[in-house]
Amino acid sequence: MTAVDRVLASYCAPPGHFSLVPIRHDHNASLWRIDATRIELERYWEFERISGWKHHGLSLHDPARLADFIDDLLRGDGLTRADVSAVWGTPGIATGCPHVERFADTGLPVHSLAHLFSAIAVDTTILRQETIVGLAMDGGPDLLEDLATPRYCYAGCVSRAGAVDYVGVRSPARLWIEAGRKYEREPGTLMALASATTCAVGSDLPAMLAAASSYDVRFGLDDNVQSAVMKLVQQASTLVVMQEVQRLLTEHGVDPTQAYLAGSGGVRWPRSSRRTTWRTGSSVRAPRRTCSRSSASAPTAWPRCRRSRTWTARHGCRH
Repeated sequence: MTAVDRVLASYCAPPGHFSLVPIRHDHNASLWRIDATRIELERYWEFERISGWKHHGLSLHDPARLADFIDDLLRGDGLTRADVSAVWGTPGIATGCPHVERFADTGLPVHSLAHLFSAIAVDTTILRQETIVGLAMDGGPDLLEDLATPRYCYAGCVSRAGAVDYVGVRSPARLWIEAGRKYEREPGTLMALASATTCAVGSDLPAMLAAASSYDVRFGLDDNVQSAVMKLVQQASTLVVMQEVQRLLTEHGVDPTQAYLAGSGGVRWPRSSRRTTWRTGSSVRAPRRTCSRSSASAPTAWPRCRRSRTWTARHGCRH
């Protein structure tokens, strides 16, 4: 690269036969300006704002037409592809993706690693100076950029002053995806519904038989049933995430009071804000939201991380 370069990062399905199926969702492109000491986002395009299709998920079949579409985007900023040093992210139009080779030996999908870095690199000063426990628990990777089949689906890490140790982690994401298919609702809608009603059932048969007393008359039967089921899914999700965080803390010898927790995905991560309080779990202190109306909607024993030392990437990935 020269002293100052522009790179176009594109996230869409490749042209050709992959363009006929929604293998990627929320197609987008971004233009980055890179010099010796700084990376700056110059432009960001969400394709759904151009097509009007929510979660825009199909590409153009002809590579030449896809390239023309990219040209149209750049032309709006007075640029052409000749002004771009490289195109990353979409096989078929990419001109080189150095990050693919760099992380090939981690055994983790490029897709999941991208989500992981969107969390741990929210503040690059913290990334370079502090300890971070990171987890990317989005729905699952598309594998389009991977040189070989990854050993793991979901990426986690422990970063100490920018030195990152990668590890595969479990994720509860498939529970939410399957529930979304079952109830024909977005996982985020089901997550909200879980805490919206008072309807709940226990995980044992006697508790289920007694569940009629918790029916929430403000909602219909379907909403009550879905809310009760999703409370159980939320509890299972919380347990998986807590176990994975604790595993990373233990295996890497991390003192959670001196570390950040960075998460990407649809899990209800604890957030550092004035609405976060601290409570004691079985053996650890934990951040917990105070606004929840259901015990299933917030963790009960998060491994202790210092107040204001937890953040989350705002948007997760469903696939």
